[in-house]
Amino acid sequence: MQDYYTQELSCETCGRPFVFRNYEKERLAKQGLAKSKHCPLCRKAAHDLRKEDTRRIENEIWQQKKAEDKKLFDIRLNEWKVVTKG
Repeated sequence: MQDYYTQELSCETCGRPFVFRNYEKERLAKQGLAKSKHCPLCRKAAHDLRKEDTRRIENEIWQQKKAEDKKLFDIRLNEWKVVTKG
């Protein structure tokens, strides 16, 4: 088993030093991941950005589906108006 100890690392994103603790190393090792290259603040910012991108994409898909549904509704409504007039 590898030696796990607390290290002070420098964030690749912002350059600030951060402490990389034993339990973080153990957790990442169990998941098969390498040690963290980014401080907790930059990791959270990246996570929030990914989350916001996902929300934006889902909203765009929903808006597109909503527009398609409205178009189909309007077509069916116009067909219904023609049938009821005749």
